Amino acid sequence: MKQNNIYYVLALLFVFALIPISARAITGSTTTATSTKLRDVIEDRNKAIKDVRQNFREEAKNEREDVRGDIKDARNNFFKNASTTSTSTRKESLEEIKNIREDFRENMKSAREEVRSKVKDIREEFRTKLGEVKKARIEAYVERTMRRLEAAFDRLDRLSDRIASRITKLEENNKNISTVQAKEFLRTADAKIAEGKALLVQLPGQFSEIFSNGTASTTPQTKFEEAKILTKKVIDLTKSAHAALVDSIASIKAQVGTNTTSTTGTTTATSTSS
Repeated sequence: MKQNNIYYVLALLFVFALIPISARAITGSTTTATSTKLRDVIEDRNKAIKDVRQNFREEAKNEREDVRGDIKDARNNFFKNASTTSTSTRKESLEEIKNIREDFRENMKSAREEVRSKVKDIREEFRTKLGEVKKARIEAYVERTMRRLEAAFDRLDRLSDRIASRITKLEENNKNISTVQAKEFLRTADAKIAEGKALLVQLPGQFSEIFSNGTASTTPQTKFEEAKILTKKVIDLTKSAHAALVDSIASIKAQVGTNTTSTTGTTTATSTSS
């Protein structure tokens, strides 16, 4: 009966140990709402820039048509009165046409500079908005990652404690059983868990370096990649710890099976001798 209970508990531990721990399960994915918000900001920026440029094109088109009309009228007057006007008057008419063209060029130059200035202001404004959205996304990502990794380590800690307790009980009930290998796997798992927890507390600070004084740092992409590498290290440690715990359970199960066979054989031999 005692032996059946041992197998039952080991079976439960083994099933619990096989719960998968993956990077996707731990870190999750960006929420749809946040992604939509970021996309909306980008779309609003592009629309604002498009509107400014479109207004410039329409105004330039209208002014160009007005200038062409003015030049046409000036030319008609010039040719119409060419034979009756003095040389100085004709020069004045030609100068008027020239001035009309130069004024148009100057107006277009000023209008283009104004458009460039407006576009620059729009980009700066939306760069700040995008920075705020990206910062919020990263903060949500860090919070979600921390919560899931902490939960993963809690599960691993509980499983480690249960295995350690089971090893102690097995040793008390059977002095001949060997738990050396199981204990070694358990020590490896505990070391991985401790290392992972130590790195985990560094994650918030690593991600916060992406922003300095509330704004993006000079190398945000590099900082983000460094933070992702640290996150992966922590996730890999949870996997290694999980694998070591599974190995510990497998070792216990193998020792229990071997010891049972040995005990049964000895009992049978004794009964036959009798």
